[in-house]
Amino acid sequence: MKKDVAHRVAFIGVMSALIFVVLTLETYVFIGILGINPAFLSLPLAIALCMFGDWRDEFYGGTIFGVCAFIISFMVGYVPMYNPLVSVLPRVLMGVGAYWIYHLFSFIVNAILNGREKKGRKLLSRKKNIFLRETLPAAFAGVCGALINTVLVLAMLSVFGGDAFGVAFKVAISFNSPIEMACCAVLVPVYVRVMKISLKESDKVLYWKGEEAAPAPAPAAEEHS
Repeated sequence: MKKDVAHRVAFIGVMSALIFVVLTLETYVFIGILGINPAFLSLPLAIALCMFGDWRDEFYGGTIFGVCAFIISFMVGYVPMYNPLVSVLPRVLMGVGAYWIYHLFSFIVNAILNGREKKGRKLLSRKKNIFLRETLPAAFAGVCGALINTVLVLAMLSVFGGDAFGVAFKVAISFNSPIEMACCAVLVPVYVRVMKISLKESDKVLYWKGEEAAPAPAPAAEEHS
């Protein structure tokens, strides 16, 4: 038990450092070159960290991402993010929202597929089961998480950011938000799968109570007279 807890604490520590490094690189590269502050790689990573575990893990990714954004804002002089209500709180709520959307969507999909199996219909292969039961819900929750992040950050900027809201709104709608949602749709399922493999939980598919399809029997050899 203690070994499992130590392993999980070490894993969260590594993921925290990774999110900070990736977000720092993204911030310096994109602000220096384009004058914008997207999170194409770090945001999907934070959302995936909220989703791969149980309900106690739903706060990790968003909180880590928000704290990292708060610290980095002072490093680069990004004034709108100096307020933790703008940089941290929306990300915490983003993680919680993505977690419950993931589990709700997974529950619905798995209820449909498990009901299909109980009716005696043809079983799906393991590859199709993993895609429908895990990959698709993770992609959908990733897109929703990115949207929640954008909406809440802009809402907080409208209250506390003054003139910064207009600039942030134009950037989010025209560039940041659509690409962040696309990245989350693709990368969140990949990150969730990698995290499960790293914790040796790759065989656990959420709410899967059915069986996978049996391999097709080999054709019988023809008898020669």
